[in-house]
Amino acid sequence: MNSVAMICAHRWEADPFLKIADMSAYQAPQFPFPVFRNEQGSFLILSGQGYLRTAAAVSAFLSHHGNDVQAVGNFGVAGAAPGDWSVGQPVLLNKVVDHSTGKSYFPERQLPSPWAETWSDCRPTPVKAVPVGRKATAKTSSL
Repeated sequence: MNSVAMICAHRWEADPFLKIADMSAYQAPQFPFPVFRNEQGSFLILSGQGYLRTAAAVSAFLSHHGNDVQAVGNFGVAGAAPGDWSVGQPVLLNKVVDHSTGKSYFPERQLPSPWAETWSDCRPTPVKAVPVGRKATAKTSSL
């Protein structure tokens, strides 16, 4: 099967996607993260916040379903993305700065996109909370 797996940190981020993709809870044996699946065979995994949890969720999922999955994607709020973004506005990350290593990564993109592009800080712990309803800006989302 050539399905797609999407990774997301929080249920509130995933809810609109779960509804549109008609996904329901999927019982993955001995799997420590919540998983959802639709009739077309696509998956959504909730990893929790942070790149370490995301890496653990992707690794665990692919160890069980790697032969069934053609592509893996990550989506979410990206709270450290600088800019003045509207709620629900999609942006594409063209650079990720890992502050624990000091390295920058440039995600490979296979398809063109009309979405605005930005970069994101990647830190093992949250830097600063932004009150609900307030837009994150470069000043509030990174040091």
